[in-house]
Amino acid sequence: MNSCKDNATDNPQSGNYKIFYNFITGYGIPVYIYQMNIDGTNNIIFKTNAELYSPPQGGKIAFTIVNDSTGEYTLKVSNIDGTNENTILTDVWGILNASLSINNNKLLYIREKSLFSGGRFEYLHLCNIDGSNDILIDSCSWWFGNVFLEAEFSQDGNSIVYVIDPDFNNPSFYIYDINGNSKRKINSSSLSLPEEFLSTHRFNLSSDGKEIVFISFDSASSQYSISIINVSNGSIKEILKTSEYISKPVWSPDDKKIAYYKEPCNLWVIDVDTKVEIQFTDLPGPENEIRFLVPQWSPDGKYIIFEYSKDSGRNEGNLTIIEYSTGKVSTLIQEEQVATAFFGW
Repeated sequence: MNSCKDNATDNPQSGNYKIFYNFITGYGIPVYIYQMNIDGTNNIIFKTNAELYSPPQGGKIAFTIVNDSTGEYTLKVSNIDGTNENTILTDVWGILNASLSINNNKLLYIREKSLFSGGRFEYLHLCNIDGSNDILIDSCSWWFGNVFLEAEFSQDGNSIVYVIDPDFNNPSFYIYDINGNSKRKINSSSLSLPEEFLSTHRFNLSSDGKEIVFISFDSASSQYSISIINVSNGSIKEILKTSEYISKPVWSPDDKKIAYYKEPCNLWVIDVDTKVEIQFTDLPGPENEIRFLVPQWSPDGKYIIFEYSKDSGRNEGNLTIIEYSTGKVSTLIQEEQVATAFFGW
């Protein structure tokens, strides 16, 4: 039976990691990267005119700086205390994503190029942490339409899993072997994804690198599913099927649970083996705006952070942390413009 845990407000105890997040303007443009303790204390600016795309880890952080005068993007890597900052590249076009491998020796990033004539291109790159040995892994393009490309490292740092879709209509998952410099398509059959997939959902690779969780959609029955695809053989299984809107599934660090959003009670967690769901929040309003922030588990699985907004017409949101074992909910930042947040260590 589904249950909703108490929405208590006790602050969690601090761990050996911090929270890093992007603060945006009213127009949705990131302007600051902040860092703070998990209880909300010591909230300070890390970088200005900057954007963070992935969790800082192993004492390193990858981010971009935007030059207001030229519009150029500069991709940088530094220590999480801001020291030892190195420039990887500067690009007149946009940089959409940048992630460090778990051992901090590789960096993946996605470049975007949009033309006034209607063309849009996205390029997936891999390089060493100092910017050397830069290679193009894959790309997609589309004229008078949209493209979608998103990627993440495996936990062992030996491969990259990514999804690519040239026209929002035929998505495919791939795995790239870094050491072998080769790629392989994972899904052998076509995928049925909700229209919201490309703007509201990010797939997530399990920590053991064996499975990918994502949201699928059956247009005939108008039902959403939490689906898992096997990286090795491309087989797909459903964990949950519902007529309610669900999005943004994320594995727990032990790969036993998946956190996700489901309306109208926002944050849920499902046990992969038992299929038992737990409802953690009962947020105000019939339909909260949760499009910005993918839920994030802490490295030890004790906490989950996420953001919601009471007003879909505004960027203001509430950055919230949940203590998983007790269900205690704390609002870290209230009605501010937070776009992306990660645990970092």
